[in-house]
This record gives sequence, structure tokens and C-alpha cells, in this order.
Amino acid sequence: MFEFTSIFMINVVIIENDTDASNYLSKLLKNPIFQINIVGSTKSIKEGIALISSSSPELVFLDIHLDDGLGFEILDNIHSKNFEVIFVTAYDTYYEKAIEHFAFNYLLKPIDPLMLEKVINRYQQVKSRHSLQSKYDHFREFIKESNSKILLHTGQHYKSIYLDDIISCTADGNYTSFTLKDHKPILANNILKHYDKLLSNRGFFRANRSCLINISHIESIFRKETIILDNGDKVQVSGSNREQLSLLLDSFK
Repeated sequence: MFEFTSIFMINVVIIENDTDASNYLSKLLKNPIFQINIVGSTKSIKEGIALISSSSPELVFLDIHLDDGLGFEILDNIHSKNFEVIFVTAYDTYYEKAIEHFAFNYLLKPIDPLMLEKVINRYQQVKSRHSLQSKYDHFREFIKESNSKILLHTGQHYKSIYLDDIISCTADGNYTSFTLKDHKPILANNILKHYDKLLSNRGFFRANRSCLINISHIESIFRKETIILDNGDKVQVSGSNREQLSLLLDSFK
């Protein structure tokens, strides 16, 4: 069980278009351990902007998809963002990982009480107030262009990369090296397995344990054993992945 040490109540706003989900979240937040005061809840962009502006919350639980648009539109129209956002999402595993990748707080529906406790505990410990606008901007753009871009965490920064520019991804210890078209390679902070999960359904093929390739950059394939990429690199296909390569080739016939 997590312990909360703050003696002050946290003013919270809930913006959620599913009434049942909103009521359930409210019920969970009323647990005295959280020390939370729900100042209001609503389900639309317009009402959300008005509620946040009038109540000055410290914490906003925000559904990404509302009936009248994306929750990010609320953040675009709030001039002073002196609050943290916890996204509430029904997205599938891909979006769950995307949110986690950008170090956002999030809760996946249906809300797990233990996960809620963990997220609020994190808020209590950190109470971050800096760089919120840049985080929102990065993530909003990623969602808008989720089929064409990926954000790579490199050191203390994120780099926005078009998927078409990625030729291959190669394991480098606890990092992944991205070979790019007309750009210098980029060393990203996560292991190759992380990017394999993100990109495997977006036109990328795991040739072997250490290399993931963009199939749009395949120049030719030799005996179903060696893939030659359009930058001249040659990638060996592991025996266990050759059947998958055959299926990939059949899909292009």
C-alpha cells in the first residue's frame, strides 16, 4: 500500500465522455487515502475549458477521445497550464505503449484501483510543473501522425522521425541504432524489442535477433537468406524468421 504524506487536498477535474467511467473514477478518487477534492466533471471540450479556467485544478483526468473532438483541444485553449494531466484511455496496446514511451501519466480503461494509486503516488512525489506544453505538443503531433512518425527518446530529448526515413534498426546493447535515409544514424534509449513491438505492424520486419528492417527499403532478397537494402546494407535473415519472410513475400504477389 502506498503512503501519501501531503496534508493538503488536491483539487481535481474529470473530463470524460463516458458517464459510467466518470462515475467509477469519481468513486475511486473519493478514497480518503488520496486526499482529493473533485471540483467538477464534464464530458465536452467547451465545458472542459470553462471548468479548468474557473476552478484552477492541480490535476486533470482527461479522456483523449471526447464526443466533440480530442482532449488535446482543451489543452490548446488553456493559457496557463499550472496542472498535471493524467490521460484516461481505452486505446489498445500500441497506444498504451506510446503514452508510456513519452513518460506521460496514464490510466487504461477499465481503471485498475492499484494503478490509480500508483499514478497518484507518482504525482504526489514529483508534482512536475515544467515543460508541460512541450510534452503535450509532442504527444499531440504523434497521435495526429501516428501512422507516419515515431518519436525517439535520445538522451534528454525526443526526435520526431518519419517512418519512411528509417531504413533499419539495430540492437546496440541497451540502446537501438536507427539507420536513416539522408540523415546521420540516431541512437535511441530503448532496446530493440521495444521498437519491434511498436513497428512490427507498421511495415517493419524482424530479420534476426539484432535487426529490424523497413520493408519499403528492401532492394532485393538473395535466396530468402539475405536482404539487401537500398542503401547497400546486407542483413542476414535468421532461420527461424525465414518462414515469416516467405509469408511477407507472398503478400506482395
